[in-house]
Amino acid sequence: ARLVHETRQRNAELAVINSAQEAIAGELDQQAIYDTVGNKIGEIFDVEELFIAIPDETGGLMRFPYFTERGERAFPEPRPLGSGFTSHVLETRRTLMINEGLETEVRRFGSTTLGEEMPKSVLYVPLETAGRATGVVCLASFRERAFTESDQQLLETLAGSLSVALENARLVHETRQRNAELALINGVQDAIAGELDAQAIYDAVGDKIREVFDAPTAMIGMLDEASGNLVVHYAIERGERQQWPAMPPSSFTRHVLDTRESLMLNEDVVAAMERMGLEARVQGDPPKSILFVPLVAGGKAIGMISLQNVDREHAFSDSDQQLLETLAGSLSVALENARLVQETRQRNTELAVITSVQEAIAGELDAQAI
Repeated sequence: ARLVHETRQRNAELAVINSAQEAIAGELDQQAIYDTVGNKIGEIFDVEELFIAIPDETGGLMRFPYFTERGERAFPEPRPLGSGFTSHVLETRRTLMINEGLETEVRRFGSTTLGEEMPKSVLYVPLETAGRATGVVCLASFRERAFTESDQQLLETLAGSLSVALENARLVHETRQRNAELALINGVQDAIAGELDAQAIYDAVGDKIREVFDAPTAMIGMLDEASGNLVVHYAIERGERQQWPAMPPSSFTRHVLDTRESLMLNEDVVAAMERMGLEARVQGDPPKSILFVPLVAGGKAIGMISLQNVDREHAFSDSDQQLLETLAGSLSVALENARLVQETRQRNTELAVITSVQEAIAGELDAQAI
């Protein structure tokens, strides 16, 4: 009877695993994957609380894309990383099952409950990709000794399927993102190819930046070496085109021009300015996220592109910085080409004037005529 029961149990588990894998096969939307796997787990395990936790290391937070309590879906606020059962499982990459004495363990780990009631049994299983923990699946019950080794093995298998699906979705998303970036770069380069009017170049690049980046404020400014001022050729603030006067470079701009290095800050921008020894001179609402990229030609910084978001932190990513740096390179090349052509045309015009004057007075002996 025991062997038959185990065989039936194993067959049931395999059916669950297969149905979960089929449901998420080819799915590329991460939230849909979380929802599908979470719902499947909820069908199998008799638990009052279930969640999937994903760390956001850039923000130092733990996010919960899937959470249910007593069958009701909820959306908890992100929690700080670093303490509690979930962070422990992420760090150790080992399953954690506690079936009794949970209150003592909660105090020891500094854990908190997401729901309204403290559970009495918990089962935490890490999500892993390439030897790195990328999240945690948790089951919680309001009764003691709710979980068995069989439950642990089944949840670990489902967690493996979830990890694979999420990694596939991430790789496809990155490929699509990269293709979109290449299309954007090519679009910008096509728009400014052969363009000799500097303002038209600024407008073409600025408009493309507006289409792509989550930045209510965007600016392209060039350094006027004679006056030392920054001349703003393109400025957008909350979707409205702005005309800004030439002004001394702000502390951020000065820093980027001097170092010829990009600067990205995604939280506590004003405090970061002070830590960097920069003057916190901000007009209007202080930005919550900023991204500054220098324009470089001939080995020196000639200007910069800046993006600012005053509504939310962590608006920009490393991918955004890389893309903006590529666009800045295209803009720098186009401006330098336009300058060289303009100088050549100006020089040709001057030579034509000099030649015509010389021809007009060649052999002329009357002083007044000359």
